[in-house]
Amino acid sequence: MEIINELELKKMIALTKDYTVKTIDVTDEILKKALVYYDFLSNNIKNLELKEDKGKIMYSKYYWYTKYKQRRK
Repeated sequence: MEIINELELKKMIALTKDYTVKTIDVTDEILKKALVYYDFLSNNIKNLELKEDKGKIMYSKYYWYTKYKQRRK
């Protein structure tokens, strides 16, 4: 399965005008990025389905969530 990588996610977030990055009180920058990407994918599935395959979106959502969980330990 293919995932939406970090560079693609950054571009998608920048192009999505109605998405605001939530202020997350985490000092670990890598953890914060993973959480922002997961949140973006979770809250924009309907909009992303027009551009990406649903399987790719769901797999990417899972990928970024596991990155977050692994880093959090």
